[in-house]
Amino acid sequence: MISLDFVLLLVFNIFIIIFSLFIFQLFVYETVFDRKRKSFILLLLCTIVMLLCIIYPIKLYNEDFIFDLRQIPLIIAILYGGRRIGVTLFVILVIFRTYLGGLGAIVSFFENGTLLLFLTYSINYFRNVSINKKLIFISLTSILTCILPIVYYFLIVGTKGYLDFMIIQFYLFILQSLILLLSIYFIEVMISNKKLRDKLVQSEKTEMISHLAASISHEIRNPLTVAKGFVQLIKELGSEDPDREEYFRHALDELDRANSIITNYLSYAKPSIEKTQLFDVNEQLKSIVDIIKPYANLYSVVVLNKSESKFDIKGDSDKFKQIFINIIKNSIEAMKTGGILTIETLVNDNIINIIIKDIGQGMTNEQIRRLGQPYFSTKEKGTGLGLMVAYSLVKVMNGTIRVESQLNLGTTFIVSFPNNIN
Repeated sequence: MISLDFVLLLVFNIFIIIFSLFIFQLFVYETVFDRKRKSFILLLLCTIVMLLCIIYPIKLYNEDFIFDLRQIPLIIAILYGGRRIGVTLFVILVIFRTYLGGLGAIVSFFENGTLLLFLTYSINYFRNVSINKKLIFISLTSILTCILPIVYYFLIVGTKGYLDFMIIQFYLFILQSLILLLSIYFIEVMISNKKLRDKLVQSEKTEMISHLAASISHEIRNPLTVAKGFVQLIKELGSEDPDREEYFRHALDELDRANSIITNYLSYAKPSIEKTQLFDVNEQLKSIVDIIKPYANLYSVVVLNKSESKFDIKGDSDKFKQIFINIIKNSIEAMKTGGILTIETLVNDNIINIIIKDIGQGMTNEQIRRLGQPYFSTKEKGTGLGLMVAYSLVKVMNGTIRVESQLNLGTTFIVSFPNNIN
């Protein structure tokens, strides 16, 4: 009774159903497509699967009866796509089945029409119950899909071949129930996993915002407290006091520092290039070294700039300076007992590599992986703000940052930009 053709066609029907679910998950459900586009692709996939099931039916032993799994994509389309998709798919089914002809077309119309009405009125219930109740509902739906064709066949065709038809419906009920339950379970797991990932992403965003808020308040409070102290001292001093001018200068410096902190946070939140132009990398690096040298002297660090050749890149030179001042400042602070910091540029395959190398305390692989993340720093009182801004600006300028490091041996930052030749 069961032939090789039966097995092959059964496997083919099952394969196209499961494969379509994987396709929908990988290329549609997990993407940023809007709801309308996802619904259209779901309708398209269900239509293709349904028509393939009809074109390649499973025939047990009697050529007069079509045995296929067309109702599985129909049920999935109605329950997960909604009434409009369900009705559209039903119309396509009726037209195609009518084209094939035979009394089975009439049975199919009434059978699937009744199923459509039942499922469209059950959508709200189905979407608001647990996965266990959904599987029970699908089991009851499978029983309905077995009873409906038997009833309509008897009413439309009569008793001719009725026993054979009942036997085929029994086989169909078992196979369709198992495959439908498996499909629904897979879809529910897919939906559950996506909701869980969305919650995790939202949780991470909330945590990041809370840390940033704490970091901002901490960073700004210090200069504002100092500025407030100097203002109070100025208030107590006479107008002719010689210290008054110096206190004014200190207060303004602290306010400038607070403003700089806010600017850096805004640069991270929404990095942008205000003026795009070609500029010489080595010329900018020389300027950066001149700016940073006094700070390096405080840590007994010697800065060696080995960059000599002229290389041009396109971007904002001020942002470029901000990137490397932040990186070099961190490299200097990593050499607590002093040392040598080396800067050089190399060109490889039309890419300019700017290499910043220190002989400081180094980092672990886990620390390297977290560089550039909000509120992460290897320093005791650091906020990670400098590198956070640097990573954001490099990305905006179409560049990349690679870090190589070993504990107690030092760290190398390799910042790469496209080489723009005049």
